[in-house]
Amino acid sequence: MLRSNLQILDDLLIKDSAAEFFRTFRVRKDEIEEYIEDVQKLHSFFTTQIKIFQQASNDLKTLEPQLRHINDQNILNKVNSVKQILAMSDPTGKIPELAILLKPVQEKVQEVLQAQIYQVQTKAKTMQEEVGKYITSAYGNVSQELDMGSITREVDNVVNAVSQVANIDSVIARQSELEGIKAQIFQTVDKQATEIIQSRRNVDVNNENQSVVKPIVPVRVREIAPKNLLETEQDVEDYLAILRSNLIAEIQQNNRIRIE
Repeated sequence: MLRSNLQILDDLLIKDSAAEFFRTFRVRKDEIEEYIEDVQKLHSFFTTQIKIFQQASNDLKTLEPQLRHINDQNILNKVNSVKQILAMSDPTGKIPELAILLKPVQEKVQEVLQAQIYQVQTKAKTMQEEVGKYITSAYGNVSQELDMGSITREVDNVVNAVSQVANIDSVIARQSELEGIKAQIFQTVDKQATEIIQSRRNVDVNNENQSVVKPIVPVRVREIAPKNLLETEQDVEDYLAILRSNLIAEIQQNNRIRIE
């Protein structure tokens, strides 16, 4: 475009007289009008549209890693339209459409992001409730002395962190992190409660009427009976026999059992 337009200007400028200049102007009137139109497009692009173009390009780069979580075909079609406009050799006529096309895409990504955050928050709340019930049932007599701040700190950290996340993959990673610390929380409860009980026992060592609280040990069923598929009655009997043997062994050692 620039080369052909420069050729038009050269043809006009080399004319020696005004008559030749205007004659050439009349002959190439249509080309000159196209040149003027091209100049106006370039001026518009580099003064206003380039900002829109660059913003759309940056927005798309930010959105693309999260689009694999979007199943709405209408939204994905809009993304494809944006890509086509950005790849055009002359996108000036389509640039005003970019913001309109990207807005629903951004809104959909935010919708999915917030849904994932809500899942993490709900899971954290459920986990905290489970811990509370466990403490009440297993250690009701020392529950008021437990340091709940340290027990639930990691859960609280995940919840606080996830509220600041702007990426769907990061939220999903936080959810996996939450699932991974559940067993650790119960172990922390057991450790704190056992220390408190032992401390009381040391103070009241001469109290013959003191009730002894049995320690709690976790039993991971998947580790002691890892078989996932049972096909026959004998399979069931074997599975239960292994499980029964391990559970009774813990009870005989005067332990309470927490199934994991």
